[in-house]
Amino acid sequence: NGNVKKIRKQFHRNRYKIAADESLQFVAEHPDLKILSYYADELLIELLPNFSAREFIQWINEKVQLTKFELYLPSLNEIFIQTVQPENE
Repeated sequence: NGNVKKIRKQFHRNRYKIAADESLQFVAEHPDLKILSYYADELLIELLPNFSAREFIQWINEKVQLTKFELYLPSLNEIFIQTVQPENE
């Protein structure tokens, strides 16, 4: 449904799934992002407000070639939890 997708986009919080054929361990060293989780061969990252997706792509393309860069849209369950829980819990 279009409305569900629109709601999910509103809650994306600058989160992206990335993958590369090479190791991405060095990504953790960047001060303007957080690694939220590791999947089999990809990372879920959150860019801090002062670091745009465009800046991230420029930075990482100097080091590796990404095979995946996509906006992470949270599930409705994640949105519900985020909405009812205070930010600092």
